[in-house]
Formats: sequence, structure tokens, C-alpha cells
Amino acid sequence: MKKKKAVNKKAKKKPAKKRIAKKRMAVKKVAKKRKAVKRSAKKKKAVKRKAIKKKAVKRKPVTKKKAVKKKKVVKKKIVKKKSVKKKAAVKKPVKKGKVAKRRFARKKKLSPGIHRIHSEEYHGDPCIKPSLSRGIIKEILACPAKAFVAHPRLNPDFVTPAPDRKFDVGTAAHSLLLEGVNNCVVIKADDWRTKESRETADEARYIGKTPLLENQFDKTIVMVEAAEKQIIACPDLDIKNLQKDGKSEQTIIWKETDEIHRVSYHRIRLDWASKDFKITLDYKSTGGSADPNEFTNHIFKMGYDVQHSYYTRGILAATEVTTTFIFVVQETEPPYLCSFIGLTPQYVDMGKQKVEFGIFLWNQCMQTGEWTGYPKKICYVEPPAWALTAWEIKASEITVL
Repeated sequence: MKKKKAVNKKAKKKPAKKRIAKKRMAVKKVAKKRKAVKRSAKKKKAVKRKAIKKKAVKRKPVTKKKAVKKKKVVKKKIVKKKSVKKKAAVKKPVKKGKVAKRRFARKKKLSPGIHRIHSEEYHGDPCIKPSLSRGIIKEILACPAKAFVAHPRLNPDFVTPAPDRKFDVGTAAHSLLLEGVNNCVVIKADDWRTKESRETADEARYIGKTPLLENQFDKTIVMVEAAEKQIIACPDLDIKNLQKDGKSEQTIIWKETDEIHRVSYHRIRLDWASKDFKITLDYKSTGGSADPNEFTNHIFKMGYDVQHSYYTRGILAATEVTTTFIFVVQETEPPYLCSFIGLTPQYVDMGKQKVEFGIFLWNQCMQTGEWTGYPKKICYVEPPAWALTAWEIKASEITVL
């Protein structure tokens, strides 16, 4: 009987709690084994890395002299790479109708005052806000929509127009006469017919130079010498040396507030001004006549009356000096005569009225965001007085016949 009881006790099932505890222990043991395997794998990898390092060839220690030499070699290599990049940039041809992207774009905008900046930076409008210039006043008086398109800060698709070749001699003479700087690239060719001469000219324009043929450059030198002599010989100007008596290519920025408290920024770039700003010269070269009587029509057509009034306004705002503004007009053909032209009070008043109206239109367009075009109606035009007079003379001749 006793043996049977023992067998029955063994046959009894273990309670559920003990079974669960055993399962947990088994799981823990498996987890520990896995961790041990991972550790051993990591140790093996570390041992392999150490072995690889030991097998690596030991390099000889570098002395100070050798280290210095190596550094110098590296520097030279870097300089060579940079110079190669610059040369490659020069060789890029400029597309027709476009010029290279502005290389003088300024991140920090200029506040009101007198500054010395590159011409490309000036034409890109370096002011805190989009500013008004003489060229934009001329455009906005003709048609506000054209002024919007011509402004580098307002028009998102603005492209700087390519310089016209016919103005190259005048541009070179301008820099030589007023700045005393030779900004030319002389091309050894008789004309622009060859492909090489045109490519060289494009490369020169890309780096901000003025390309000239040999005969053009010789002509420019003689032209500048003639202009300098005539300027010094003019007693009304009282200038003995352009480089010593004044400064060239100064940029003036100022701001104005109108009656309705609208703030506008303005900029001008002076060709030459005396140290006290009492005399300001603006150099113009012409393929036609520099005779003051004949140049009058050109003043009206090109808007030089606006330039006269706008520049005197800017100088007064920046320096509190009322300047005498003179146009120096020189012919581009021998004997390279110059004339010195000032404007009469009537011309000055007309220029002031145009400037005031131009500023009013600018403020209006900037406030509303509307840049209107031509009138949306049929416009009936009348013949000018000179056309009527010419026809009357012609008609009288016909009736006589």
C-alpha cells in the first residue's frame, strides 16, 4: 500500500505558478546566451582591428623641415588650382544681348552718403530699398511700365544690356580723362571681322574692360590729351589738374520724404566734382557736333535737363552745396574740339519740374504697385508746328508751278 501512494504522488501535476517561473528562467537563460555571443563577436572584431594595425607598415617620423616643405607644396598646388579657375572664367564667351552676372553684388546695402563703388554695383542699385535714378526718371516720365522693366531691383527678369561697340571710344576716354585709369584691352587687328578679335573683345568685356582696336586706342589717347588741355585752358572752370583738384566716379545716395510721409531713396554717380563740390563736370562724347547751339536739341532728346536738376538736387542734399553743373562735350573726330555747356534758368526750371513729377510718379507707383502703360483709348495726334510750316512752303511752290 505504501508503494502505491508514492506512485500517486509522483503522478500528481505541478502547480501552474511553478511552470510559469520555469519558463521565465528559460527565457532569461536564452537572452543571456545571446548577449554573450554578441560580446564575443565584438571582442573578436576588436582583436582583428588591432592585428591589422600591427601588420600595417610603420611610417618614418616626419621632421620639421620636411613638414614645412610639404605644407608649402600644398599651398602652391591650391594657388595653381585657383588661377586655373580664374583663367577658365575669362575664357567664357558672353552671349549677345547679355553681359556677365554682376561680380560686384553687395550683400549689405548702402545707407545715404557719399561712396566710392564700382559702376556695376551702382547700376545694380545698392540702396537699402529700390531707388530712383536719372535713367529711371526719364523712363517713368515716358511710361511707368517701362521704368518697372528697366529697374534692376523691381524687375525679377532684369538682364543688364550688353554695351554698344560704338560707345567704346567714349567709355575709354572717360576713364582715362577723369580717373586717369587705362581700362582698355588693345586688340591687334584692323577691324572686327575676324573671329579671334571678336572673341578677345568678349573676354575683355567679361572682366570689365573696354576692348579697342590699335587705331582706336591711339585715337583715344590723342582725344584725351586734347580734352585735358581745353579743360585747363577754360578760365571759368579754374581747373589745373583733374586728378588733384577733384574726385571722379563718386556715388551719392540720399532719401526724401514727401507731404504724405512717403520715403523714397535716390542715387546719382558724378563723373567729376571739385573737392568742395562747387563745380561738377559731366563728360559727353559725340560723333556729331559739340557746337552749343546744335547740342541744345540733343539735351532735350536725351533728358540732360533732368540730369542737371537731379544731380544738383542730390549734391545739395548730401553736402549742402549748390554746385555749378557743366557738360563737357567733346567730338570724337579731329581736332577733338570741346564745348562747355551750362543751362539757362528756363532750362533748369523745366528740368526741376520734370524731376518733381518723376518723383511723384515713382512714389505713386511704389505705393500702389501699379505701373501703367499707354492710355487705353484712341489718341488723336496733331502735326507739329515745323511739319505744318514745311508743308505750307511746299504747297506754295506747287501752286506757283
